[in-house]
Amino acid sequence: MGQAWERKTQFLIQNESGAAQFVFQAEKQGRRGVQHADGEFRIDEAGNAQVENGQKGLFRLLFGRNGKAFAASILSTARECAADALPGRTAAGLVRELRIHYVLYRLKVKRRSTIVTDLGGTEEGREDYDPNARFFEAPLRNLDVIWETFFRR
Repeated sequence: MGQAWERKTQFLIQNESGAAQFVFQAEKQGRRGVQHADGEFRIDEAGNAQVENGQKGLFRLLFGRNGKAFAASILSTARECAADALPGRTAAGLVRELRIHYVLYRLKVKRRSTIVTDLGGTEEGREDYDPNARFFEAPLRNLDVIWETFFRR
C-alpha cells in the first residue's frame, strides 16, 4: 500500500486589486511512482474565493481523493485572510459547488458564468454573499453519500 497524500498550500503572488493567488499541492509515492494533484485559487481582501475551471488537472483534483482537502484549504486560507470569510460554508459544500461548476464548464453550459467559480458566504447582506451558496450546503448533502457509495474507487 502507498503512502498517505502529503498536502500543502502556498502563497504565490498578490495582484494590484489586492487578491492573493495560492496553490494547493498534494503528492504521494505510490506503486506507479509519484502522483500529483495541484490546483490554484484566489482570495480577495473580503475573503471571497475564486477557482478558474480551465486549470490543467482540476478534474483529477476535484473528483479524486484530494477534492475535499482542496476545498478545506480554500476555506482555511480564506479565513486566514479575513477572519469572518465564507460564513456558513463547509469544505463539503465548497467541493460540491466546485464539482458542479466544473462539470457545467466542461459541458459548456452557461460558459461565461462558469469559467470561474466564485465562492462566497451564505449570509445575505454581506459583501461576500453568494446567492447559490445555500444550495450547495445542506440540500445537497445526500450527493456525498451517492458519491462515496458509487464513485469512490
